[in-house]
Amino acid sequence: MTRERRNYMLKVFIDEKEVDSVRTHSMRIFLKHLRSLISRKGRWRCYLRVSYGKKQDHTVKWQSFYNDGWYEEIGELKNVWTAFTEQ
Repeated sequence: MTRERRNYMLKVFIDEKEVDSVRTHSMRIFLKHLRSLISRKGRWRCYLRVSYGKKQDHTVKWQSFYNDGWYEEIGELKNVWTAFTEQ
């Protein structure tokens, strides 16, 4: 049994201060924020999390499944985004 609904979260930090964040189910809105991150100048760091919903494990408990990580380079962020959103 599965409860699937993807959730995308992005938090952007500059000098250890959070300057932007988005949490949405819409890939279009999420990609808009991701493009704004690409256009930023200077040193930034971001936290990306893609949740895939909840699934029952072997003990019939609902568990959340997600991929997440911290990134500082656009190339790395694009590669990870592609990997996290593959079907």
